[in-house]
Amino acid sequence: MAVLLSGLVLALPYMRQGGVPGWMGLMMIAGIIGAFGAVAISVPTAAKLARLGVDARGGLPEAFKTLRKRQILAATIAGGFGLIAMFAVTLGKW
Repeated sequence: MAVLLSGLVLALPYMRQGGVPGWMGLMMIAGIIGAFGAVAISVPTAAKLARLGVDARGGLPEAFKTLRKRQILAATIAGGFGLIAMFAVTLGKW
C-alpha cells in the first residue's frame, strides 16, 4: 500500500498539468490492480492457511491444497501486475 500511495503522490505533478503520460497511466493502473489483488485475495488466503491445523489423521486438511493453489495464483498475478508497473516506468522514462 505504501508503494501504491507513493506512486500516486509522485504522479500528482503530472495530474495537475492535465497530461498523464501513457507509461504513467499503465503504471498506476497495474499498481492498483496488483495492490487490490494482494489485499483482497492473498492476505485473507494467507490468514486462512495460518489458521489451519492438523487433522485427526495427523496430516494436512483437505482445504490446504485449495488454499495453497489460490495463494500461489493470487500472489503470482499480483506480482505480475507489479512487474508490469515497474517495466512501464523503466521503459517509459528511457
